[in-house]
Amino acid sequence: MQEIAANLPDYEKSRRLFIIDGVVSMLVASVVGGSYLSGYLNLVGFPVALNGLLLAFPALCGLGQIAGVFLARRVKNDKLFVVVGAAIFRYGFALMYMLAMVLRNGWGLVVATGLYFISCFLNAMIVPPSNAWIVGICPFQIRGKYMGVREAVSLAASAVVLLGVGRALDFFKDMGSPALGFVILGIFVAACNTVNTVALIKAKSPPERERERIMKPMMLILMPLRRKKFRPVLILSAIYQIGVQIGAPFWNLYVVSDMGISYGIISTVAFVTLIERSLLARFWGRVADRTSWQLVTRIMLATIGLAHILCSMVTLGNKAWLYPLATVISAAGWSALGICLLNIQFQYAPKTNTQMFIGINNALNGVLGFAAALAGGLVMTLVGPDGFRVASGVVKGQQALMAVSGTILVLCAVYVGLALGKKKKSG
Repeated sequence: MQEIAANLPDYEKSRRLFIIDGVVSMLVASVVGGSYLSGYLNLVGFPVALNGLLLAFPALCGLGQIAGVFLARRVKNDKLFVVVGAAIFRYGFALMYMLAMVLRNGWGLVVATGLYFISCFLNAMIVPPSNAWIVGICPFQIRGKYMGVREAVSLAASAVVLLGVGRALDFFKDMGSPALGFVILGIFVAACNTVNTVALIKAKSPPERERERIMKPMMLILMPLRRKKFRPVLILSAIYQIGVQIGAPFWNLYVVSDMGISYGIISTVAFVTLIERSLLARFWGRVADRTSWQLVTRIMLATIGLAHILCSMVTLGNKAWLYPLATVISAAGWSALGICLLNIQFQYAPKTNTQMFIGINNALNGVLGFAAALAGGLVMTLVGPDGFRVASGVVKGQQALMAVSGTILVLCAVYVGLALGKKKKSG
């Protein structure tokens, strides 16, 4: 019945409305993260180590997915839950930027941290029911094509907007009013969120799903740990999260502050890499169809690992060419890693409670990732802003962490080959 209902004209319109949601989601993720968020946190006075930890908050807030799983089993209106949750967390991000001119040190940092944490947690909470909503209105036979179009449009729109965002931030920075640039960026995020909220309200929700039996929280959490077939996925996710979070959260501040790379250049490079990712994602999907998701995952992880090692070598003398090169190589790896990891989880999770297995895996390993970021923050504190001497040069803490990050991700690629083999894509 759900497959038949999903083919009705109302659901075709809803799928178009969800493309708007995809565009806004990617835009918000792009401008409220990475170098833009690092620049904002540096502007309002966050210490270097704390700056990196805040960028790792989304990993820790993956715990919200567990809360989302439990709530999704209890609430009677998934659509209301998703619409309200999405609106609140994005307006929270917008408010954080719009307060850029008044948030300074002391309580200002507490307010910014609170807004960011709550927004990230709410974002994680709505992931399970929002995924169920999209799947419910998209029949299996067109799901791959639809997801590809949604991803491509989202990437293209983000690429164009980021060019303007970077130039606008540079403009206000050159005027001596960088905070005003972030205020306007916050207003832009709020406007996009308003459009997205209207789109979600107009989108039709899928047919009422059968409510799963409510289990005790501890039973749900232990189920993925007890399933022997799923344990290699848990270990893969753990190594991956540690590898990424120990270095990546601190890298963006190094690019903006230590290397002095402008937002305009960052946005131009981001534009190129977003287009690159949109083109490569379809290519790697076809490769996975012919070979396996495991093989493509190994290639993606090794590519990102190599890119992180190259990032550790970026200095004032070579930033003009090595920063863009490392970023382009990294984007090649990220182009398909998300869908690879998701498909591997679906392969090894049971047919029942699949979303719960994936949500708990992401939540538990998000905590490990945040612990890795804490370790990276400790290294940054111990090393200090001046770095340490190696032979005749000076190595900054961010460079050392990116070298460690790259090595771990390469080892993670090796683990995929040893533990998960070459299982052919199923379904």
